[in-house]
Amino acid sequence: MKSQLKKIITTLIRMISRTGPGRFVENALIDEAMAKVTTVIHQGCKLYFTTPNPLTRWRGETYSSKEPETLDWIDRMAEGQVLWDIGANVGLYSIYAAKHRKLRVFSFEPSVFNLELLGRNSAYNAVTDLVTIIPLALSDVTGPNLMRHSTTAWGGALSSFGADFGADGKKLESQIEYTTFGVTADELVEKHNLAKPDHIKIDVDGIEHLILAGAKTILKTAQTVLVEINEEFTEQAEVAASILTAAGFVLQAKEVSIFTTTGEDGAVHNQIWIRS
Repeated sequence: MKSQLKKIITTLIRMISRTGPGRFVENALIDEAMAKVTTVIHQGCKLYFTTPNPLTRWRGETYSSKEPETLDWIDRMAEGQVLWDIGANVGLYSIYAAKHRKLRVFSFEPSVFNLELLGRNSAYNAVTDLVTIIPLALSDVTGPNLMRHSTTAWGGALSSFGADFGADGKKLESQIEYTTFGVTADELVEKHNLAKPDHIKIDVDGIEHLILAGAKTILKTAQTVLVEINEEFTEQAEVAASILTAAGFVLQAKEVSIFTTTGEDGAVHNQIWIRS
């Protein structure tokens, strides 16, 4: 029933948008959606996020409960330190780190569907002096490759760069693909003078281990790493653990979201590694 209704509404919108008044209404609806802002307060810090669709509104509504360990991890960082937020999405954690902890944040987000919201959120929270948006994918090699998206929704996740698998190691069913440029973390520091991170967050739904493989030099000086790992994706889990251990880290904690407590999702954890 819902799918039929959606088809009818979509058809009507397409018909109406072919007319001058229809295009005016269509643009007004888009502008109105983008103008919607959700206010979040965490640890006394007031945050503003653009929420044009149900997914981004849900991200705002579950802000303090979805990944409390990530927020607690950020709260332990010292003012002025450098955080690399790899897979920043719309900037939920980048904004908090900059606004509440006064960190220098480098927000890596290659998704064309999330970049506009990331930019808006940075501006709305007046942290553009602390948050640097880097619209590049990170991986274990430098060069162009395919960016695959399982959704085109604003605030969407479950995408993959340079690989055809998703967060569980299985083939990713993509809705849209395009070629973009990727780079290794080490090259950004060695050849382009990007500030070395004191702390690294990696949540990209699948190629976390490839990103770590391209970051072996910067890992030598980082203090902590938070990385999302699916323990049933054996290659990802084992390669990530091997690289982090070799770099001098020990696993301090691993937490699972209250929203992923059943089935295979129960194997997905945020692992927090600290220098031994």
